[in-house]
Amino acid sequence: QRKNLLFTLGIIVLIAAATLVAVFRINIAEEQNCYTTLFQTGDQLNQDIARLINYDKEQLESLAGIFAGYDNLNDEIVMNIVSNYRQCGMVSGLEILLPDNTLILQDGTDIIVGFPGETEEDFQASMDFAKEAKKGAYLTEVSTDLLDSDKRVLLSVVPIVKDGEVTGILRGVIDLDELQSVWN
Repeated sequence: QRKNLLFTLGIIVLIAAATLVAVFRINIAEEQNCYTTLFQTGDQLNQDIARLINYDKEQLESLAGIFAGYDNLNDEIVMNIVSNYRQCGMVSGLEILLPDNTLILQDGTDIIVGFPGETEEDFQASMDFAKEAKKGAYLTEVSTDLLDSDKRVLLSVVPIVKDGEVTGILRGVIDLDELQSVWN
C-alpha cells in the first residue's frame, strides 16, 4: 500500500509539474502573440495617420489653390468656405494667416498675432507671416490652441500662392483631443 501511495503521489507531483510547465509556456506564447498584435496594430495606425496627413495636405492645397483665385482673402466666398468647413480626415477647422499678421479664425473673427510679448519666448514667431511664408507646406509640432490653452493641436500649414507670391497661409487645425473620433 505504501508503494502504491508513493507511486500515486509521484504521479500527482509529475502531473502538477507538467501542468505548471505547460501553463507557463502557454502564458509566454500568448504574451508574445499579444505583443505581436500590438506592434502590428501600432504599425497600421502609423500608416493610417501618415495616409490621413497626406490626404489632409492635398485637401488644404486644393483649398489654397481655390483661395489664390481671390484678390482679397477676406472675400465673402472665402469666409463662407472657411466657416462652413467640416471635418474630413484629421483637420477639424481652418484658419488663414494674412500678410499683416492677422489670423482669420473659422468662426470669422480676426485676431492679430505675431506681436512681441514681455520676453523673447513670448513672441509668437511661428505666427510671423514672413517666416511662415518661407517655410512652405509643413506640419507643426504639438502646441496649444490660441483661444483655448487646454486644447492640444497640430497645424497643417499650406501657403496660398498667387502669381508666385504668398498672399496668405492656410492653416488646418488638427484637434488632438478629437482624434479619438477618427480612430476607436
